[in-house]
Amino acid sequence: MPRSIVRWLPFVVVVVAITVVSLSSSVTQWWDVQSAPGTSSLPDAADQVLGARPDSSDADVHTVLWFGAALALVWAMRGHGWRRLMAAAAALWVYTGVLEVAQRWVPSRTAQWVDLAGNALGVVAGLAVGSAAIAGWRRVSGRAQRAGGESDDKRPDARPRSATPSS
Repeated sequence: MPRSIVRWLPFVVVVVAITVVSLSSSVTQWWDVQSAPGTSSLPDAADQVLGARPDSSDADVHTVLWFGAALALVWAMRGHGWRRLMAAAAALWVYTGVLEVAQRWVPSRTAQWVDLAGNALGVVAGLAVGSAAIAGWRRVSGRAQRAGGESDDKRPDARPRSATPSS
């Protein structure tokens, strides 16, 4: 499988899954079902957390979902530069807004400003965590390369990082 497909596949899968869930009216039916104590199929801790959630919004879920999408975006965009990553992240956040507005026409779904804020928080947090993780990984792998003097790149023209370019 080509390297670019492997890079983008997690992002595409996550965004498609979020889109399907966002535009499904059955999600709210599942989410609103209150199970009698002791009859839930969820672990007790998860059942208690879901039971304690406020009824007004599901912005916390939006934050977690779009955090995952932003992490996958950072992974896919690594090596493309900071400006392109920021442009892609802005486009991702705009897409979250499109999904929020589209929920207006889905039975039993509503668009809420707080959900859009949760989307933004998730995208920003995912960018921050993903970028920090990749920067840390590069730092660690750079130290390993400098210590060993070898490149982990398998291309025949790859040089160790310590090598100077020839003129």
